[in-house]
Amino acid sequence: MEDPESAIKYSYKLLKPGGVVVTSSACLGDSLSPWRLLLFVEKLFGKVPDVNLLKRETLENYFEQAGFVVDVHWRRSKMAAFIILKKPLD
Repeated sequence: MEDPESAIKYSYKLLKPGGVVVTSSACLGDSLSPWRLLLFVEKLFGKVPDVNLLKRETLENYFEQAGFVVDVHWRRSKMAAFIILKKPLD
């Protein structure tokens, strides 16, 4: 996704008040895993699309800045972010 912040803001606009978003995201920016190097090399050869190496904190900030409220936040590993968000009732 080229611009996750704009996509999150747009999803907030589309969602009805009281609506829920469930996201499960790999936050590769928080990791020194081999995936980062592999993605970089594969991207050089045009084998994978653009991948944002977001940190969990950045992702959460995007949701909060858009207006979402975190309902459930589960952290299974350093790289995985499972978050349930709600759009407040007006």
